Amino acid sequence: MGFANSIAKNAGFFVIDKEYKRHYLVEVKYRKYWNKATFRSLHKELLEQVRCWDTIFLLAVSCKSNNLNPTAEETPAQFLRCVVLYMDDDVLSIEGKDPVTDNTISMYLDERRFPEWNCLYRVQEIFKHIADKHTEKTLEKTKEMLKSLQNLDLLID
Repeated sequence: MGFANSIAKNAGFFVIDKEYKRHYLVEVKYRKYWNKATFRSLHKELLEQVRCWDTIFLLAVSCKSNNLNPTAEETPAQFLRCVVLYMDDDVLSIEGKDPVTDNTISMYLDERRFPEWNCLYRVQEIFKHIADKHTEKTLEKTKEMLKSLQNLDLLID
């Protein structure tokens, strides 16, 4: 695969921790809300990116809360989640977490099979090495900003 083709499929950000020991290729996808149709629409693009780069981190950003319990308080995790995307035998796969046990899970993705929102990691669970004491405040402000954008026609459904 040529260099120009690799750049065209580049993830959005390259993140490095303060000690330069861990690095992440991060693709950020903003949507009004996340559901199976959202993942389905992104499958081909993500598959091409992961084939090119081997492993990327998808930061899923939603303007609408993905709260599965309507009586629970809204948290930043209902608007921001992360998942590790990688190739396994030429099949797009994810590393996420079991929402009941918090154990790591792996899952193949195709046009029919996609993870539920709560199977994706909270942002702090992926980027724990670069977090500081201000993370919660920053995530809370981000949540409020995303909620204010949900009625604008700026983002893809």
